[in-house]
Amino acid sequence: GVGVRGRLMTSNGHTFERRVTDIGDGRHLELFRDMTEQVRRAQKEQQLWDQLREAKTQEQVRLGRLLHDGAIQELSVATLLIGLAKQTADPKQVERLAEAESRTVGAIGDLRTMANDLVPPSARAGDLGSALAHYGQGVFASTNIALHVSDNLDDKLLGDRAAALYLVGREALGNVAAHSGATKVTITLSDVGGSAVLDIRDNGNGLFPTAKEPDEERHFGMQLMRDRMNEQHGSLVIENGPDGGVLVRATVPNSQES
Repeated sequence: GVGVRGRLMTSNGHTFERRVTDIGDGRHLELFRDMTEQVRRAQKEQQLWDQLREAKTQEQVRLGRLLHDGAIQELSVATLLIGLAKQTADPKQVERLAEAESRTVGAIGDLRTMANDLVPPSARAGDLGSALAHYGQGVFASTNIALHVSDNLDDKLLGDRAAALYLVGREALGNVAAHSGATKVTITLSDVGGSAVLDIRDNGNGLFPTAKEPDEERHFGMQLMRDRMNEQHGSLVIENGPDGGVLVRATVPNSQES
């Protein structure tokens, strides 16, 4: 019989397609009513997901600021008080106070890491490039690794996509500091074919030089990186660089509709 094919696309890229083989009985009207309802439901679902993501981001920002303005500040004061106590303490107590001071400083560092993890770069002052540079400088502070950052993104990447690239970059930089033996790391952000691309290259030992597979901790971290890219319809490549070391390349579309 005579056939008709109908197709509708939602604002976020979902496509609905139906075909009726005989339109003589008026079923073409039913077809388009059905498709319109499917589109309406998909758009409503997308709105709900957008609202959930926004609520999640706002709560993360609130918790991050609470950590910074509350526990971190109080522990910083405690560190100062311990330092003052060391100046007048009995020599036998100085060692214990020094240990307490060291543990407190370590706790402050852990809480600052948690606060940074909670608040994506788009919710903080500065952009993605400066956020990654700031983290890299911190994680490489006790090493001899030199860091270079080149941010060539035409527009500032916002929202979940910026947060995903930031967290992938953090994991990659942490792996460089802990495992690579590198002396140089280059972070490059660029626009390529409608996507934002994060490249992190080091001149270290390459992928798993002493084993065929990563240890459990590194494997878990790499899987988290892949999961974050999949959530944003992006991609992740981790491979040995052409001149040694490792290349991590994370790519996300520049817009939600891509």
